[in-house]
Amino acid sequence: MSREVSVMLGRLRRRWRVALLAGVVALATLSCARGSYNDLNPDPGENLAEQNAADRDREREMRRSLCPAGTTPCNGECVDLQSDAFHCGGCGEVCAPPGICDRGQCLAD
Repeated sequence: MSREVSVMLGRLRRRWRVALLAGVVALATLSCARGSYNDLNPDPGENLAEQNAADRDREREMRRSLCPAGTTPCNGECVDLQSDAFHCGGCGEVCAPPGICDRGQCLAD
């Protein structure tokens, strides 16, 4: 009797392994699918460069909406482009020492 149970458990384990492997393969296949419907079926009246530019604009607007009013996202953080010496007037625009940013302009001594 114990041999029969052992054989049945072995078969059951193999079935679970096959099912698990099939699930992993299915998920991996789905996760590799990139793009959107528009990427696969572009609007014939609009060229791809214009579509990409529009996508970037929408993404930029979405990121802007994640920051409080008066701030802009730069490298994953919300900064004030009017007063931040490391992002003075634009992301990554660093003021030289003494590092004072006033109304988006670097001030010198």
